[in-house]
Amino acid sequence: QRAAKVLDDEESIREQPALKKREEEPVPSPEVAELQRQVRKLEKKLKRSSQATEEAESRAELAEKK
Repeated sequence: QRAAKVLDDEESIREQPALKKREEEPVPSPEVAELQRQVRKLEKKLKRSSQATEEAESRAELAEKK
């Protein structure tokens, strides 16, 4: 009986990390998924606008040099 208990304990210890990992990575709720999508959209927008700003600044610098 004691051997069986030790075996059970070992199995439960082995299963623990798997459970822990699942808790650390929650499945995003629809709201979270939607917010993540909006963030990605805004990040793309920001990237585009910062590129446009850089282009405008470099054009301004070229105009000043002329």
